[in-house]
Amino acid sequence: GIGNSSVIRLKHTFSLINPKLKEYYDKCKILMNMTSSFSAFRKAFSVCVPPCIPYMAVFLSDLTFIDDGNEDMLDGLINFKKRTYVYRILKQIETCQQSPYFFSNVPEIQKYISDTICNYNAQTEIELYNISLKLEPRGSDISEII
Repeated sequence: GIGNSSVIRLKHTFSLINPKLKEYYDKCKILMNMTSSFSAFRKAFSVCVPPCIPYMAVFLSDLTFIDDGNEDMLDGLINFKKRTYVYRILKQIETCQQSPYFFSNVPEIQKYISDTICNYNAQTEIELYNISLKLEPRGSDISEII
């Protein structure tokens, strides 16, 4: 993703990004920071008015911790507290599914996504890093990459 070391090291490339887009990117980085178990995202999501798209990795992580950290049975009885925790997470996801999304049909974007997914070629971290070195060699000056 965009937080990959192969991308982050592209300092000169980032300096060429439109300042408004860079500001938006910086806000997204703050929102999706993993500090305190994604506390900024959780706070924003809690006041989000649907339709919204949940970041599933946070919810799946929560479900994993709930499942791993709580017994299914307590003293031979169903652990309803665990089930309540799971319900709360699933309810948050379900809330996002209840409101319709009104996206405009943009053929250019649909074609880009379709082409990208159909022609997706997974690359290793090393391959990505080597590509970034070609784009922006170590110690290069911004005038050398433009």
